[in-house]
Amino acid sequence: MIGALAPIPALAEVTSSTVQKIALAGDSQAVGLDPFVMVGLSWTGPTSPTLQVQASSGWEEVLIDPTGPDQGPDQSTSEELKDIDNRSFSEPVWVGEASGYRVNSQGSKNLTIHLIREISERVPVSSIPPAGAAIPSDGPAVNSRVSWGASAPKTANDVAKTIRLAVVHHTAGTNNYTQDQVPSILRSIQAFHQNSRGWNDIAYNFLVDKWGGIWEGRAGGIDRPIIGSHAAGVNTGSVGISLMGDFTTTGATAEALEATAQVVGWKLALHGVNPLGTVTFTNGGSNRYAEGAVLTLPTVIGHKDIGNTDCPGSVHNSLPDIRNRAAQRPKYVSGELESLTIAGGSVSFSGWAFDRRTSQPIDVAVELNGRYLTSVAASTNRADLGTRLQGHVATVGFAGSVSVPEGDLRVCLYGREASAQAYTLLKCGDLYRLFLSPLGALTSAERDGPNLRLRGWAGEEGLAAPLTVRATIDGAVVAESVASEQLTADPRPRVSAGHGYTLSVPISDGTHTYCVVAVNQGEGSDRQVGCTDFSSNNDPIGSLDLAVWWGSYVVVAGWAGDPDSAGPLTVRFTDNGVPVAAAVARSFRATMPGFNQALGSFHGFELGLKLNPAISHTICVSADNSNGALGPQLGCRTVGRKPPTTPAPKKTTKKSAPKKSTKKKATTTSKK
Repeated sequence: MIGALAPIPALAEVTSSTVQKIALAGDSQAVGLDPFVMVGLSWTGPTSPTLQVQASSGWEEVLIDPTGPDQGPDQSTSEELKDIDNRSFSEPVWVGEASGYRVNSQGSKNLTIHLIREISERVPVSSIPPAGAAIPSDGPAVNSRVSWGASAPKTANDVAKTIRLAVVHHTAGTNNYTQDQVPSILRSIQAFHQNSRGWNDIAYNFLVDKWGGIWEGRAGGIDRPIIGSHAAGVNTGSVGISLMGDFTTTGATAEALEATAQVVGWKLALHGVNPLGTVTFTNGGSNRYAEGAVLTLPTVIGHKDIGNTDCPGSVHNSLPDIRNRAAQRPKYVSGELESLTIAGGSVSFSGWAFDRRTSQPIDVAVELNGRYLTSVAASTNRADLGTRLQGHVATVGFAGSVSVPEGDLRVCLYGREASAQAYTLLKCGDLYRLFLSPLGALTSAERDGPNLRLRGWAGEEGLAAPLTVRATIDGAVVAESVASEQLTADPRPRVSAGHGYTLSVPISDGTHTYCVVAVNQGEGSDRQVGCTDFSSNNDPIGSLDLAVWWGSYVVVAGWAGDPDSAGPLTVRFTDNGVPVAAAVARSFRATMPGFNQALGSFHGFELGLKLNPAISHTICVSADNSNGALGPQLGCRTVGRKPPTTPAPKKTTKKSAPKKSTKKKATTTSKK
């Protein structure tokens, strides 16, 4: 009905944290602000800024980590793309309630202050985030994310295969907080990590307060090996536990250290890791170790052991006690991979595994080259194990086989414990399956005149005889040879050096796919060992650069060359469409745009054409292809009628005045 009132949903008050980011232009101060409960800074440059906040008791100094925390996502995770690079961050510091700040930049650049505030609002009950993962009955008491009002992750958190390492931190915030303030501190840290650092969720998997309370951190981390952002380079395959407070100059409480040991012992027991052992770990890249660095580490470490940081402060001195206390909780899954063999295309395995907490068989997962293949039940009788069963029922044996591809194989088997389905590594083995089909590669494709020269190698493992190789263009076979050339080095350890090949195939105009196929001998099938796309225009190229009258001739000049050949080409000229001359382009030419200079520089032409001076002329030039076929027109130029010749002026000679005779004129005298 129009105007009817909808039922009022149940409402609940929910508190969350927000971040205000304020860009600062150097030294800055602000007072009378809306109260904030946590503060952080970010900047660029080698010098850390300093910070004071205005609390109810006056101005208080806030400690800024001078090196910046070595936190952040691993480079191999999707979260890494969201990280903010080239910027230092302080840890977020709990200030209780403050309304102002003073920042001395100390010469740092791109300075930003991050003010975290708590806001409360009434929302429908249905919009409250659901509870976190159930707490296993055999684990320590953990406060779920719902208990501290966590925000949802931005996207689903990444999950590792297993946990092999525990990393202990401290939050580097205040030690002066009450139990009632713990949820607010956690919300504020999460807000800073998500909204200021740009991460998916709070960085740590677990946090521990000074009363020994254990809090679920990153979503999903109770029952799964969730990848955090707590220790760059070793997040994948580790669990991060952070003690709440700053222990740079003071120690953590006994309750906090015991709770940390309980979390470490429980999580490592789930994954069959000995807290007193060591692990070989490949670093994913951090500010201390390069990506790919192989490290041998204790299975329980402090953040400073793998990053340039002082974290976890004095708690690092307590790590031996944490390891010993954690080791009192025995691992849940025991077992052994006793046999791992390969025959043909199949890998067989056998062994035993059980979870000491249940008499039910557990599953054993098989992984090949990092990918899950299958699982088998550890359910056959192994009474022969005797005391190794530790009083467990004898139905713990497993055996099976899997099909595998050719090449290098790394096979790992994991026992899957009963409560959280966590994986305990039993053993990995490296195997190799012989390639039945040929191996090989196309290592180079180079133009050789009108042909494309394909080079590489092809052979079969355990076969000394050379193989036939075939070249194809767009799938059609165009050439065949035998791969018997000696190479300078073995192309592959299992194929001898005398299996090189060279194939020469004609180049076709346009873009085509050129491939090499190695022909199989015996069991197996032919294998395409390489392909390349190659584009070519085989027609001659060139230009007509000049056409001008010179005396009674039109002088023409330019160049012509064939990409297929270094030889000179015949060039043909037309005048107003009528053939008039032909010549060979063999003069030196310094520049020929678009032409392969490796084919030489003698491809120019210059000649004079005797043409009718009374009319205009359109002169065009074409070049014969190197195979003799008529090639394309290279260019045209128009010259007008020959300008009329102006006759040279006649040379005139000035007449000289008659010379005055110097001869004395005879006079006649007559007598009277």
